[in-house]
Amino acid sequence: MLHISTVRKLDGIPSWSLPAGRTCPGSVLSGGAISPVCLGCYAKGGNYRFNNVRHAREDNMRDWRRPGWVRDMVLRLSGEKFFRWFDSGDCYTVELALKILEVVRRTPGCRHWMSTRMHKIPRVYQVLRVLDTQPNCVIRYSADTLDGTYTLGLHKALVLPPDVSPDPQVFACPAPEHPDGKCHGCRACWCKGVSVVGYTTHGAGIVRVLRSLGREVAAQAAEKHNRQVALNYK
Repeated sequence: MLHISTVRKLDGIPSWSLPAGRTCPGSVLSGGAISPVCLGCYAKGGNYRFNNVRHAREDNMRDWRRPGWVRDMVLRLSGEKFFRWFDSGDCYTVELALKILEVVRRTPGCRHWMSTRMHKIPRVYQVLRVLDTQPNCVIRYSADTLDGTYTLGLHKALVLPPDVSPDPQVFACPAPEHPDGKCHGCRACWCKGVSVVGYTTHGAGIVRVLRSLGREVAAQAAEKHNRQVALNYK
């Protein structure tokens, strides 16, 4: 059965998710290390550690393979205006990407958003490119850096340290400006006209990564990887 989350930060917009880490091959840098951003993954702490939350995502990992999954997703999204894919986990296989593409095409009245690191996997990237051309879908390829740098023309999402001013081309997520940390109607993540969204670091995990690795070391490692990945898109 489907397990759809209600993301309070997103004003209650629904989301479909998977276990973090186990479905995130894009979190691995070219040298084999884990991306600094992923070392501090928010989806491995907090409420994500509760049994009911973990079990729902594990069920989703099995459930998407059944023949009726696309049909059920389309029915569930009937009447929804916005939907987020993966507030935890990622689009880890070509088969899942193709099913998501079918869901997107069959729900033209719903706007879909996915942030992903799976653009690093060529076979999955080919499907993500098609998904991003759908008029009701935005795919945001995430940068691995912790210092706000990114590859222009490739990355559409990045992490911003709290003391770093974003590049003029980056739309800084306004949620931290609100006391409750919610979106309050902002839908920039779903907007094709917003080229890059920057999300301020949050959570104890990221703070620990910055302290243990050092921002400069973490940034250099991820930026080197970003440059290597960018060569695949020329």
